[in-house]
Amino acid sequence: MATPLSRHLDLYRYWDTKRGNGLMPTRRDIDPTDIPRLLPSIALVDRKDKAYRWRLMGSRIASDFGCDLTGQPFGQYIVPEQFVNAMTATFDRVLAHGTPVFEATRYITALCATHAVSRLILPLAVSDSAPEMILMTRITRRLPLELEAKFLK
Repeated sequence: MATPLSRHLDLYRYWDTKRGNGLMPTRRDIDPTDIPRLLPSIALVDRKDKAYRWRLMGSRIASDFGCDLTGQPFGQYIVPEQFVNAMTATFDRVLAHGTPVFEATRYITALCATHAVSRLILPLAVSDSAPEMILMTRITRRLPLELEAKFLK
């Protein structure tokens, strides 16, 4: 069953309640037991020395990538490089401004399958200081083939 796109809004509402009067919640404010149905589509990404690392990858995201990248550097498993650069630029912007960003992209796989990927990217503070972590939902939709399937008889 496909993940509902409303999961983005569900996470935003949860994040918004956890920030209270502050600009953003801290990592310790987020309790996974509060949001169990969101967990398969959630990732945490750490920033350290201007580099990013997958701190946690939900099971649906891992399934989309074909493996669980928890603990791995962000972008190591993603091509093309300009896509990685665009994603890390978005992470930089979210953390610099402390504000959420929603993105949607489409790409065609090597097998000509079209995927629509949407991401809600939210800043988290590690403590009561500046943000150093990303909390995000990532949802993939596989769209009908746009090209003729020439490999079928």
